Amino acid sequence: MNTTNASGASGNQNQSSVQSQQGPSQKQQAKGDLKGMDYQQQQQALDPGVARATLRLGSRGADVSHLQEQLNKGGAGLTPDGAFGPLTRQAVVAFQASHGLSPDGVVGPMTWGVIDGGGGGTPAPGTGTPGTGSTPGTGSTPGTGSTPGTGSTPGTGSTPGTGGGSPPATGGSALQALDPATEAAFEEESKSIAAALKETALGGGAGGGDMPVKPVASFPAWFNQIQQLLIDRKSWGETENQGQQLITRYATERAKASGGSVPGSILVFLEYIGGSEANQKGAKGGGGKASNDLGGADGNANWCQAASTMALETALARIGLAFQGGYGSWFPAMMGKFKDQGGIAAYDRSAWSFPVRSGDIISVIGAQTPGTGHVATVVEASGDELLVVSGNAGSNIQGSGSVRVDQAKRATPPSGYSYDKVVTGKLPACQYRPNPGELWIVSVQRMSVLWAELGTLAGMDPNSGEYQAKLASLKLRRIPPKQ
Repeated sequence: MNTTNASGASGNQNQSSVQSQQGPSQKQQAKGDLKGMDYQQQQQALDPGVARATLRLGSRGADVSHLQEQLNKGGAGLTPDGAFGPLTRQAVVAFQASHGLSPDGVVGPMTWGVIDGGGGGTPAPGTGTPGTGSTPGTGSTPGTGSTPGTGSTPGTGSTPGTGGGSPPATGGSALQALDPATEAAFEEESKSIAAALKETALGGGAGGGDMPVKPVASFPAWFNQIQQLLIDRKSWGETENQGQQLITRYATERAKASGGSVPGSILVFLEYIGGSEANQKGAKGGGGKASNDLGGADGNANWCQAASTMALETALARIGLAFQGGYGSWFPAMMGKFKDQGGIAAYDRSAWSFPVRSGDIISVIGAQTPGTGHVATVVEASGDELLVVSGNAGSNIQGSGSVRVDQAKRATPPSGYSYDKVVTGKLPACQYRPNPGELWIVSVQRMSVLWAELGTLAGMDPNSGEYQAKLASLKLRRIPPKQ
């Protein structure tokens, strides 16, 4: 890697004469700071020009973060978290292929030479570019292949971005597996994490939460295993962080595969899967995403609505927006809006067959909750199949709700059923209940309409009358972006 010395000369040109004029060399200065470093780190400290470590799937550390940042300059849209996962490998393969290198996904001396030599990067097929400037980030580069777009970072400039990556050109479904190579890479990464989590797994118990503990039918076994292992534990450390980050990345990629920009509320919600009332204290102290951020503090009851609402509010805050008066005031005030789009709400019988989309908040009746119901956010609805994420969902620890992804079949209640009558006590709660594995939708808060409207802000001048009028019509206000 080329360096610039204190005199402004590049590389190693006239290095000895410069050192004689400026005192001890960088190597000499570094010798006293090598304690605790491994050999590779010592070599890097003594000679910044030495080759970086060879990186591959599963590698971690500062070099991986640097790699991700360099690839992002070409639009890879990676999170520079220092973890070399399947998405980083995919971006590396694309970079190698576009620069005439062997596309093996391993970052060795030749690949480092191109990356650190300023060759830039080429985004992998189907990667959306996240917003980073004053224009809202919307994942502007559409997918061109079978791999879904990965631009998910909201804009960081003065104008709120809308988050979410662009859809793949060929479409897809969150209920379908990713391409075989990506699935295999995720599974390989999961093996050591699952093995470590199983060593400290808690036994089953009476259970808690509003949703039954069962696998997500369309997701791989390793995902279901890690999701449940995280939910059913109280301790939290680095392995738990790795597990939560892995299932978050996987679930996010599945959400993006359905096409269209993923609502920011889903992206936020998926960061917390695996969190529960039982582990929230450990997760908070151990650097994880703790359920109490979404209302799931230890001992809280019925926090499913709070979780969906707080995920929505957090997503808006990340792009510098907030509801006027809070969600509790905002939603009733918007009830008369968007009639040309079918309205923003449906209740009881009108909700039974009401079409739902990604980002909608729904109230459902399941076999486990015939009276109280449960609130979830829709990840995808395809035919009768529902993929949702929710708070206060199932766990194997008594009294502990969780944040988890679930899948169920949507069904229609019998004609004699009325959710309103159950709520008002005019109909016994247990007189009717769905079959196991089925859900009745009894209320819809159509936040998919809000996210679609936010997408129209892209490209608008935030100081223009048009922009201000749009915010006013949506009853939103601008705030400093929060992360």
